[in-house]
Amino acid sequence: MKKLLVLFLGLLLMASFITGCSEKDDDPTGPDENAEPPAIATTPDEVMAVPDSASLGNYTFETVTYNELDMPGYPLVQFIQFAKDFDETLEYTYEIVSDDGYSPRVGENADLSWADFSTGYLLPETKHRSYFPSDDIFTAYDVKWADHINLYRTVKVITTTEEVCFQTGAIETEDVYHQAGNGNFYTDPGFKLENFLSEYVTESPEDYTYKFTASDEYEKIYTWDELQTGSWLTEQNKAVFLNPDGTEISSSFKHLISVELVQ
Repeated sequence: MKKLLVLFLGLLLMASFITGCSEKDDDPTGPDENAEPPAIATTPDEVMAVPDSASLGNYTFETVTYNELDMPGYPLVQFIQFAKDFDETLEYTYEIVSDDGYSPRVGENADLSWADFSTGYLLPETKHRSYFPSDDIFTAYDVKWADHINLYRTVKVITTTEEVCFQTGAIETEDVYHQAGNGNFYTDPGFKLENFLSEYVTESPEDYTYKFTASDEYEKIYTWDELQTGSWLTEQNKAVFLNPDGTEISSSFKHLISVELVQ
């Protein structure tokens, strides 16, 4: 009888554990665990060259310790230069590619954020490799014979539990007819802002408001109803909020880098 009682209590505890997991998994405000993560873009928005050894005289270096040897290290940030006056570095994720086409993507490693990429160096004396001193950045990002850097326009969606990166070049575009600030109407390629709130992010987007942050730290909060009127214009680098006839509901939001879900 005692053994049967112990067995019954054990089964009861197991049932409670399974029930608790099910309730957590079915949380209507959370993501769908069966949803596909965002696709990655295959065509970069910008490509910037890594200088060869003969061209490095135009760049500055620091002394870097690699495998217990001191050598010149050229900060990778020097190789990211935009033609525009606006500093767009925070708006991209970064893929380092070798002269034979290898990149960390081969091992299914994510492209680097600017925060991580900006800590890296080029070490010309050790197979012209990229190098990241932090132990938090895998050695897969130490790319030998680094040749160029692919930049992908990226918007980070911040939930209560994780950060999900959406590369805009992986999202299918359509023609967006919209009114510009000058009152004229234009047609540009874009997509609905709702694409940033797939079921991989949440199954109940109506339960949140959304804090938009731009690369210049400007912030604005939108309701779910407001966000549903919005489209991202890929070539204009801004979100627009429109009535069905294309007229503006509110001013556009430029240089978006993150969308945070707020309850």
